[in-house]
Amino acid sequence: MKNDHLGGERRLAELINEYQPYISSVCSGFEYEYLGLAREDLELEGMLGLFRALESFDSSRDTSFFTYARRCIVNAVTSAVRTAARKKHLPLNEGLSFELVGDRSDGSGGEIDALVLRETLENIVEGYLSPLEREALRLHLDGIDGEEAARRLGRSLKSAENALGRARRKIEKMLYE
Repeated sequence: MKNDHLGGERRLAELINEYQPYISSVCSGFEYEYLGLAREDLELEGMLGLFRALESFDSSRDTSFFTYARRCIVNAVTSAVRTAARKKHLPLNEGLSFELVGDRSDGSGGEIDALVLRETLENIVEGYLSPLEREALRLHLDGIDGEEAARRLGRSLKSAENALGRARRKIEKMLYE
């Protein structure tokens, strides 16, 4: 029984080595970096497609494993690219965090750091953000949740979230360009 298990592992390693060049070639056909994907992540998706093919292949059907596995790999990679390209994932993939420093080892809790960060941000963004974006950012830095921020801004939740998102993108652009 132990030898069967080792034989299965050996065969799996052989399949991975056999299909790795194909997976790499499929991934190279996409502009994955533009979408915020790492090549390794995309190749992992292709490998998951191979594993799904191993689990679901039906030898009684009129197709070879080779053909079936290649289709599963292409489908997995294409699905990952399609998912990454969706606009709804931009805040997760490209968002700039505004988390403040806290729970420092010196016991200060980061209050001074938070004040310095707030003053610095206010000075930097004064002429860079719209009044709505500045206020949405201020409320976020004060720890106000989205619904309460929307109420205070007199806007819908979506409008408040969009204003904060624009502020993040503008600040990120300013910092990294």
